Amino acid sequence: MLRPGKPAMFQRGAAALASVIVMLGLISLVTLGFVVALLGEQRSLASEERSQLAAMLADSALDQGIAYLRRNAWDITGQGGAGPVPAHWRPCSASNIDPPCGDGTRNLYDHRWLAYADVPGLRPVSSGSCRVHYLVRVVDGDAAAFETVTVLSQGSTRDGMGQARQRVSIRLNPRVSAVAAAPLIAAGALTVSDDVSVVVDDALGKPRSAWASADARFIGASRSCLRSEYLAGAQEPTADCGACRCPDEPTRLLSKAAAEGADVFDRDGNVGHNPDVTSYISDPLLQFFGLSRSRAALLYGEAVAIAGCAALTEASNGLFWIDGPCSIPANRLAGASDAPLVLIVGGGDLSLGAGSRLHGLVIMLPAPGIAAQIDLSESAIFVGALVSAGGMTVSGAGALIHDVPLLRKLAQGRGGLIALAPVPGSWRDW
Repeated sequence: MLRPGKPAMFQRGAAALASVIVMLGLISLVTLGFVVALLGEQRSLASEERSQLAAMLADSALDQGIAYLRRNAWDITGQGGAGPVPAHWRPCSASNIDPPCGDGTRNLYDHRWLAYADVPGLRPVSSGSCRVHYLVRVVDGDAAAFETVTVLSQGSTRDGMGQARQRVSIRLNPRVSAVAAAPLIAAGALTVSDDVSVVVDDALGKPRSAWASADARFIGASRSCLRSEYLAGAQEPTADCGACRCPDEPTRLLSKAAAEGADVFDRDGNVGHNPDVTSYISDPLLQFFGLSRSRAALLYGEAVAIAGCAALTEASNGLFWIDGPCSIPANRLAGASDAPLVLIVGGGDLSLGAGSRLHGLVIMLPAPGIAAQIDLSESAIFVGALVSAGGMTVSGAGALIHDVPLLRKLAQGRGGLIALAPVPGSWRDW
């Protein structure tokens, strides 16, 4: 119906204009809503990207922290908790909200915990920052239970808007699980020849110089004796006395050529002093590491793989795997009495040059049917124990000294010989 006084065309134009304005308004609202939704989606995606990146950084830092703990557990924990707590550990408090004792806003670990915060060398990455912390629980007074360490990691994007935390508790167990009961142990025949002195430690009870699954014998001028007899002629007796040797007097010896004493445990048809043994170590890896030889790859992954032994020094400690023969140069110290090493020799040969010293446990893995060959040059000293997965022949003019206290240090995790086991259910990302 047309309004009086207005042209029909004008009224139709006004209605069309109103419709256009309404349409433009609706389009604007839809566009604005789309833009707002798009910006929100972009913010959400950016936030999700930051969150994922921070989580990846925290995950990487956690892996780094566990790897660092595996390599440096002995130093980090202060010699396995046997000594004073290292200076880098600081007590948390109920008012401490800074990581790792808190999350930045509230306290998570109180005075019952010690923290090693912001471990050096495990921080910067190109896409953000990583930080690693360690926590241990205080159990009695000021004593810390270093058997379990909580590893806590932080990941942060470069703009600081993405933050993530992860943590897991790690159980620290000694990697070497047993103490060698004799200085010479063989899953086969054992021969000691030339002028080798085998020095027996009677700390485990009945003295043992040899333990073999077949015949064990001394030939030539080789012999065995107690430590007291070995050190008797030294002006300044020490455990690794280069000038010392087992005496020549038969009454002061345990065993010598054609005179097997009570220190030899073997299987020779009951012709020796002791009856044939009924138990022996057929798989040294299983005996000392809890891993059968068929699973040796797992142990290989934990060891430092080296070619030969020329690079070993007094500062070398931990677990080493040598695929070929191992030769210690003359006058070289390998390992130390307070931080012995473990050598797994995949080849069948070990030699110590004149005047050299080796402290630790050596496990020989000769090829089936082949006896491991050990050569101790004059004044060379091996302190610890030699174990072969097959037969073994020891020759030369050096000394092999069974040292139970040193071997116990290996079984305590000394020298970084620690196996890490995550505590089931302890991983958290909050």
